Amino acid sequence: MRGVLSHTSGLSVGGGYSGYESNTQLPTLEQSLSGISSGSKPVELEHEPGARYSYSGGGYNLLQLMIEEVTGEDFHSYLNEVVLAPLGMENSSFQWDDHLQDKTAKAYDLKLQLLPNYIFIEKAAAGLYTTIEDMNKFIIAEINSFHRSGILEADTIQEMFSPILEVRGFESFINDKAALGHFINHANNSIIVTHDGSNNGWKAHFSMEPKTGNGLIILTNGNNGTCLLNELVSAWYYTNFGIERQFDQLRHTVMPTVYALSILILCWSISVIFNLVPAFIKKELIITKYSNKKGLLSKVLVSIVLVSGAFLLSKISVMILWFIDPYIVILLVTSVFIRTILAVLQLFIRGNT
Repeated sequence: MRGVLSHTSGLSVGGGYSGYESNTQLPTLEQSLSGISSGSKPVELEHEPGARYSYSGGGYNLLQLMIEEVTGEDFHSYLNEVVLAPLGMENSSFQWDDHLQDKTAKAYDLKLQLLPNYIFIEKAAAGLYTTIEDMNKFIIAEINSFHRSGILEADTIQEMFSPILEVRGFESFINDKAALGHFINHANNSIIVTHDGSNNGWKAHFSMEPKTGNGLIILTNGNNGTCLLNELVSAWYYTNFGIERQFDQLRHTVMPTVYALSILILCWSISVIFNLVPAFIKKELIITKYSNKKGLLSKVLVSIVLVSGAFLLSKISVMILWFIDPYIVILLVTSVFIRTILAVLQLFIRGNT
């Protein structure tokens, strides 16, 4: 269980758990864990347990199933009984209820289009409805427990905040180490306990320094909330600790580089267009007519390679850069595809001699 809570169990991530519209037939939790429901992937053992950190929302859903089977209660009922109600989190629930309607904001996508109120079967990984006031109660309860005056025993909270393994890969620019249900970062001589949250239409973050009781909670109701979230967290770190996070150092290096590269590619494309359009108008360039099928086939194959390369680059860019800033991904991918389309066009034109 410690491995599952710290994402060191070796289990796969499972699905993205983006939720289900209220008018759709909901799968069972077992179907989600097996990967046979819409948008889910099987939760399987991918790595040796305890050998490495690998985020697994699916592991938390497995814990959800374990809690239900051991207690004989629904997950949302049990969590309300042992966590939410004792903390006075009256406007929080792991199951949508009409009484939450007045307290719940509307969610929006990147284009500021209203999103549906998604329902979650995978409650442990993605299904908490809450407010900023209730999250404040939760964080204060953890800080108080750290100082031996809260709902949890001090030894329990110390164990929860104790690092298990280092976070590696791209996520290491955001968090240093994984703990039980939390991540641990270091700022000078201070220990920061933190966690992010992300659903379609919702972006959230909390950070706290248990020793001093200093903390930050951010809840946003839009897919573009990541940008605001990053700025606020960066400001909190710099104001309180006088340092930049590793993530900010990476962002300040990567973003100007990607912007410069994207603008360079766009300028190249514009230059090509300014050369091609007048030449077509003056009929100095025409579409090539192929009498040799081998010549046509070779150009088609080259075109496929170019388009495939651009598509692969876009996928890699999304994986690497999206968590830094989604807008630079859009700019880079757009510039690359425009230049690729022009390159394909240039393959099939020739001078009119």
